[in-house]
Amino acid sequence: MCVVLQRLSCVQEYIGHGRSCGLEVGSGMELSKFLLLFTTTNMFLASKGEIQTMADPMLIDSALTDLLSDMPWAPIFFIICTAVLATMTSSPQHQDEWLIPGQSTLWRRLNKRVGVLNPMMQEKQWIKHCRMSYPAFVYLVEELRPYMLPNAQMVREPVELELAVAIVLNRLASGASPAVIGNLWGVGTATVVKYTKLVTSIFASCEKLYSKYIVAPTGERLERISKKFFQVTGIPNVAGAIDGTHIVLQKKPDRATCPADFCSGEGKDAFYSVLLQGVCDADKVFWDVCCVAPGGSNDSEHLKSSSLWTRLWEKEVLREPVISLQGVSIRPYLVGDKNYPLLPFLINPFDTAPAETQAESLFDAQLQKGHASIVTTFGILKNRWNILKNLNVDLKSAPQTIVACCVLHNFCQLSNQSEPKIQVDDALNHNVPDHYSDDVGGEETRQALFLNWLTQHQILI
Repeated sequence: MCVVLQRLSCVQEYIGHGRSCGLEVGSGMELSKFLLLFTTTNMFLASKGEIQTMADPMLIDSALTDLLSDMPWAPIFFIICTAVLATMTSSPQHQDEWLIPGQSTLWRRLNKRVGVLNPMMQEKQWIKHCRMSYPAFVYLVEELRPYMLPNAQMVREPVELELAVAIVLNRLASGASPAVIGNLWGVGTATVVKYTKLVTSIFASCEKLYSKYIVAPTGERLERISKKFFQVTGIPNVAGAIDGTHIVLQKKPDRATCPADFCSGEGKDAFYSVLLQGVCDADKVFWDVCCVAPGGSNDSEHLKSSSLWTRLWEKEVLREPVISLQGVSIRPYLVGDKNYPLLPFLINPFDTAPAETQAESLFDAQLQKGHASIVTTFGILKNRWNILKNLNVDLKSAPQTIVACCVLHNFCQLSNQSEPKIQVDDALNHNVPDHYSDDVGGEETRQALFLNWLTQHQILI
């Protein structure tokens, strides 16, 4: 609008010059002839690059007053059209001020560094649209490049890699539909869907990037994790926090997939979802994720159907270091809530047992501090990648999309990207198991941890 008003000032200067030469421009026909001359002259000067400055904005008010008093409404409309035409034929720098952020302009503004944004504002735009800084984006693109080489069988020329990755990140970050994303980035809906599936499959594949960014801790890393949890809880040898959360589906699954299995809640509160199981450390970094259960399942069922269950029982993970407390050997273990079974490698609170004492309640509060890590991690995950709040992909692609977001979450955490201000997850899984399959070894482990905690804090039972 500022540019249009400046052009109107130029029009006023030309009219004033015409009047001083004895040229009357009061009638619509004479005005049209004069403005045609003005437009042609302006286009010629702009093409030669001789128009570099605008008229003084202080002339705008008086220009508008004279124009409204001297001319009918039709010529006024013509003046505005002429001013817009003059601006469009001006230098490229002024053209960018007229571009609306849509189609290919978003990519141009982010990647080519054009427009009126300063570097700091542009960095904020990268974080807003792709959830990471520009240097982090460049690094991520290089991580993906070996797996996204052009296919010789492609009929069309592929989208440039950087643009394809930006499109996918923006879709995951915003949760917008493929049609909206395609319109924003200047590509077709089918292109958005194709690259979303391609990029998320690379992130979710154990043979590609999943195993690089989501890794079970061992050795010194496991010791660091246990120390951080001990600083928070005062309880030794905690290796991670585990829980499950609903990823709500935008569409109800079709009959072939048994929709009732995906349904949680009752009546108006019912929704369809798939479950995400996550294990994280005290720094809110996932070291295991799984998405193989429908939303109607409980956390215990999901754990038993995951590969983590077998790896824990066979001691492929969390095997050592083993500590001895109260005569009980204790391996590294996870902290879960009451919906998980009590096992030697998974400790839940006493509030699943009857007649909880005050001391047990205090111990549970300490366990809860450790378990809070996974709750916060889920909150950061969903508020960073908003597609997980209302998943708008087909059911077959849902698991890889969810796992890909978890990989990207770790990438952002490990590269120190800013976290969302809101870190709340209001869709944790509260489906209760029909029965609890506690293990005797789990009860011994929890009791030993409890007695050791009482001794360390000099609390009497």
